[in-house]
Amino acid sequence: IEIALARQPVEMLGGASAGHAALNRETADHSPGFAIAAILLTGRLSHADYDTLLADPRVLGLNDATTLVEDPEATKHYPREFPARVTLTLEGGATLSASQRRPRPTDAQGFAAKLAQLWPSNRARAWPWQLPGKAPAFPG
Repeated sequence: IEIALARQPVEMLGGASAGHAALNRETADHSPGFAIAAILLTGRLSHADYDTLLADPRVLGLNDATTLVEDPEATKHYPREFPARVTLTLEGGATLSASQRRPRPTDAQGFAAKLAQLWPSNRARAWPWQLPGKAPAFPG
């Protein structure tokens, strides 16, 4: 499995070997290889799944077979776009690939549904910090 992103996201995620050390809930949560392995094998990944998936040798094996690489073309367009490509090489040598230039748009209902799926129900959903000032505009 190859995950191709712009240079900056590759560096933010820890480089080409990101997620290949011993995983725990926190490191798995930030590992694109773990997320893709889990979703390929189970069709989903939510907060409640981590303990089971961290003990699943199939998920860990696919995670170990994942490489994070820079795509120079994606780097040219980042951060105005967030290009990403995932390529799977099957046992017989055939490849499957999917890519996108920007995340899919979502509305408030879709965002709320995603948050409900990913955020533990026993954790507060309020932002506890009050930050002074105004956030800078996103480039582009």
